[in-house]
Parts: sequence; structure tokens; C-alpha cells
Amino acid sequence: MRYKVILHGNSLNWQDIKTILFSDEVTITPKFSKRFDKSYNDLQRHIKQNKTIYGVNTGFGRLSDVRIEPDKILSLQINLLRSHATSVGKLLPKKASRLMLVLRINSLLNGFSAVSRDLIDALCYIINKGITPVIPIKGSVGASGDLSPLAHMALVVIGEGKVEFKGKFCETSELFKNFAIEQYQLKPKEGVALINGMQFTLAYLFDNLLQLEKILTLSELTASMTVDALKCSRKPFHDVVVKSRPTEGAQTVCRNILEYLEGSQILKSHETEQCPKVQDQYSIRCIPQIHGVVRDVFNDCLRTCLSEANSTTDNPLISEAGEIISAGNFHGQLIAQRADSMRIAVSTLTNIIERRIDSLVNPTMNDLPPFLSNHPGLHNGMMTVQILAASLAAANRVLSSPASNQTIPTTGGKEDIVSMAPASVEMLAHMIENCWYALSCELICACEALEYRRPLKSSPVCENLHKFVRKNVGRLKADRSLSTEIEALTRQIKSYSF
Repeated sequence: MRYKVILHGNSLNWQDIKTILFSDEVTITPKFSKRFDKSYNDLQRHIKQNKTIYGVNTGFGRLSDVRIEPDKILSLQINLLRSHATSVGKLLPKKASRLMLVLRINSLLNGFSAVSRDLIDALCYIINKGITPVIPIKGSVGASGDLSPLAHMALVVIGEGKVEFKGKFCETSELFKNFAIEQYQLKPKEGVALINGMQFTLAYLFDNLLQLEKILTLSELTASMTVDALKCSRKPFHDVVVKSRPTEGAQTVCRNILEYLEGSQILKSHETEQCPKVQDQYSIRCIPQIHGVVRDVFNDCLRTCLSEANSTTDNPLISEAGEIISAGNFHGQLIAQRADSMRIAVSTLTNIIERRIDSLVNPTMNDLPPFLSNHPGLHNGMMTVQILAASLAAANRVLSSPASNQTIPTTGGKEDIVSMAPASVEMLAHMIENCWYALSCELICACEALEYRRPLKSSPVCENLHKFVRKNVGRLKADRSLSTEIEALTRQIKSYSF
């Protein structure tokens, strides 16, 4: 099925973003405004009047005081793209690379960038034909935008750089030649308009937020299973909790946990007995407060990213009155600090997951067999699964250190304070991978713990999740290596729609 997304500069929503990330079968259709054409015409008028315009007839960065001869201004744009395409390392995921291109189109359509309709058409042609720019992820400091990664993207428009097409990597020039695709000829300012902005970091962050949205749901499902397996109280999720401290995230978590536990025989059994426990440990009792704040940070980050997706971030801008405005919308500080906050939240989430795993296997914390072993001493059970989770939590603590204050001046001091937003998002990607593994560890331990509550059953929701896990990880009747099974379960939960 092919999806159609109509872009007109300020209309992208979360569902649009997910559609673009989920499917390669997306047609992008631009919708031009009068403002779009006016800004382009205003720029041409200023050029004819021989006015000094940054990035049009001047050099860049520290070289902005160098005036460029009129017959060299088109070469200037091409030189900019070639010189700035210096990124290295592993590649941006294909779906994020496609989104990056869409975000750039959407930004230009706002009508502040003074680019031509021809450029928009060329960009849309690339994405609609399934041509994906190859973007190495290391090379941007998030200052004048993502200059280097965006230059790799922009080179494809003029028939240079590398692309992925139908599952194969090749030189853009080779692809264009084989399919008789015409190279686009850049007009004044269009090179700088293509690479000023944070679309690389934003696309990478959106890709991570898509995973995090699923993690938030799965982490609450898994926590519900652990709550039941440990015979914990559901009072921490009572209405009075969120009424007395009404935060959006906590309200969502309480509602979800109670729904997931509905119909549990285990829960009913110990609520009607004289339960000796007065209060559960924080990793259970404070699930609404801790998971809730992760949801709040996620929602705040998503709102910021959607605002950025519909903004114009290049320099200079063309006002409605036709005035050339040099400013700093390209700076990535806002995204950097939101990504930093998201990383701290993911670290917190990994911490509480690890603590619940310890509660499941630690004989001092429950009435279950030590380390969920059916022959403690001879068998070690889930002992090292908790060790794995501890290593993942520790790694995420290290990776949660802020990047947004790690500025290093560039371009001879002209860009004297930079955001390091791309570094923050790259670390977030590593942390999400660790969090997926930690969730698998909790799922495995919670499922094993439920076996010791038989013949009582958990809720229908938790029992369905238990069946899903058992398709990948069997009951631990004797010690065995769980490495392959943890990997398999992690792959499954990443792809499963919870």
C-alpha cells in the first residue's frame, strides 16, 4: 500500500512521521504558497541589485567577509556541498535518511528560504523514486545545523555522493546515468538552504522516539507482570494517587497498570488473604511516579520535535517584506537539551527495570526460590540475567551525561558555541538498545516467576504476554546459556506491535 503525505511547511504531525518511518511506500506531494514564490523572487531582486547576501555572494563562516564574484556564485553553492560532506562512521538507518529528506523539504516550503520550485520538485522526485541518500552519522556539532550530514544528502540532488536504491548501494552518478535522471543545477542560495538546519539530528531523534513509544508501553506491561509475580499491591495505582498529585504521565501509567492487571487470580488471592507485607519496594510502589515522568519527558520531547519539523531553520531568512535577515534558527540547542533530558529519562527507566529484576531473583526480596532456580545451589537460575541487567543500567548511566554543554568552537571561532545535539541523539540510540535488552531480561524473569504461582493465573493481558515470551524462551528447568534466547526475544519485542 502506498501512502501519500502532502507537505506545505507547517503541517507534519506524529502520525505523518510514523507513516514515513514505517513504510518505504510513501509519495510526497508539495503544496506551494504565494509566500514561497515571493521569497524566491525577492532574493533574485536583491542579487540583481548587487546587495551583499551571506551565503549567496559571500563566503561561509569565518570567510563570510569574502565577497564572491557574480560569475562564481553558482560554483559557490556546489563547493559548499562538496567541502562539507565529511561525515564518517556507521550509516543513518534508511527510514531516518528518508525522513531527513522529507523534513528538509517541509522546512523549505515555509517560504522563508528563497529556493525555487525546481529544487522542491527535484527533492520530491528523489524520495518518490525510492532513492535514499547514504548518510554517515558522525560529523555534525549541531551548530549551523547539521552541515556535514545534510551536505551528503544534498550532493545526491546534483548527482554526486552515494545512495541506496532497491537494497543496493551505489554512486549517485552511476544511478542517474543508468536511469537517465537529470542532475539538478543549483540556483543562488540553494546549497546553503539545503544544509542549514537540524534535519539529520531531528530525523535520527524521531526514529529513536518511535522505538521509545513502544518501550513505554512494553515497560508498563512487563512491570504489571512483575507486580503480579511478586504478589504486590495495586493500591499504588489507586485513583487517589493521581488525584492528589495530578501529572499526565502518572495518570496514564496508573490507568494502564490497572487495566493490564484486571482479572488476575494471583492478585485476587493475596488481596483476600492476610498479606504480611505492609508496603512494596520503591521499584514497585513508585512505578507511576518513575515511569510517569519518563512519559512526561517523552511527550515534551515529541512536542518540541514536531515544532522543529514544521519550522524554518536555514540562514539567511527572507521576511514577508523581502528583507534579508541573518539569524540563528539553525542552532540545535533546543533539540540537544531535549535529547539530553530523554537520555536521563531512559537511564532512569533502565534503573527501575533492573531493580525489579533484582526483586524477582533476590531471595531476600520475595517468597520465590532463590534466583528462580528449581534446584538452588546446584543450579544458578536467573542469577546472571540480573548481572546483565546491572551492566546495561550502568552503561546507560554513563551514557546519560549531558552533551548540550560540551561546546567546542568551530570554523575559526565564528561558530563559537555549538549544541552537540547529534552526539546526544547518537548516545540515546545506544541507550535505547540497552533498554530493549533490559526489558527482555525482566520479561524472562517475570515469566519464570509466574510459573511458581501456578495453578493461579495472572491477568489475561499478562498471560498473553507470557505465551508470547514462551515462544522464544522456554521454562528454565536446568541451567543453560540464555544469550541466544535473550537476543531472539529482543528482536521479537522490537518488531511486535504491543
